[in-house]
Amino acid sequence: MYQSDHLEKRVSFLITTKNRASRLEKTLQDLSEMVTNSDEIVVIDGGSTDGSVDVIRRYSTVIGAWISEPDEGATHAFNKAILLAQGRFLIPYADDDELRMEGVEQAVDILEVNAEIDLLVCGGTKVTSEKSYPIWIPDGTGYGSSVGDPWYYGAPGVGLVIRRSSLAKTGLFESRLASDLEFVSRAIALSASVRFARIHLYTHFITSESHIVGQKSAILADARAAARQYMGLWGYLRWRYIRLLTSKHTYVGRATRFVQRITSGIWRRVMRRPYDASKSFPVSELLDPESRHWDGGFS
Repeated sequence: MYQSDHLEKRVSFLITTKNRASRLEKTLQDLSEMVTNSDEIVVIDGGSTDGSVDVIRRYSTVIGAWISEPDEGATHAFNKAILLAQGRFLIPYADDDELRMEGVEQAVDILEVNAEIDLLVCGGTKVTSEKSYPIWIPDGTGYGSSVGDPWYYGAPGVGLVIRRSSLAKTGLFESRLASDLEFVSRAIALSASVRFARIHLYTHFITSESHIVGQKSAILADARAAARQYMGLWGYLRWRYIRLLTSKHTYVGRATRFVQRITSGIWRRVMRRPYDASKSFPVSELLDPESRHWDGGFS
């Protein structure tokens, strides 16, 4: 049996960037203060011309590996990073995301204790110019049991913690706009163990420069195509129907949610059931990473 003499790392933080030197510097500065000697930082730069390479070189003592060359987008860059990574666990994120080291430690501890879990999807906060909202799934959802879960409940790429050895089963990310949704759904389809953990892992900032804003229509179209690929025609149509009726982003969905709240309140009074604060609480509570609802449990 051949045994490599290189030291395996614990966590590989995979950063993709292009022409955003100031944001990259802040990310590297913050991360360099958090990582330990058993971790590594991998940076993939898409051939920047704004001084990003100079930033990378300034932090070369804490960066395990880096590449600066043209690529085909963030997904292609992440795949490059994965192939360079030496960590047992991989955390991909962009240069303008922020990680909570407490959340990273929670996620790693879960994967260390539960050797059967291949992919952990964690929660966090998304921030736009107008508002902040949490990515959180309640207990009892059974996330990871159906290929449709990423579309019903979400699967943001910045919230993924991947066991590197599981890539032999799942493969790399597909070079497509909805690559995070597709990757998680494919992992479930291939019988990988995928779980959602109620861990506040990240803060994801969505600005006018974010690709999800500039390519919103194309990303939505690709997500729908991937949904039909994995859920089939009837599963896809059911998802679209339920999304229409429950989404807070549509008039029909908002009306449905309002009626549900009124009906639920009336039903509790008729049945004389007490208000359960553990299951019904202000969403604003979830914006606090220290909230009791970020308990590290599976959803």
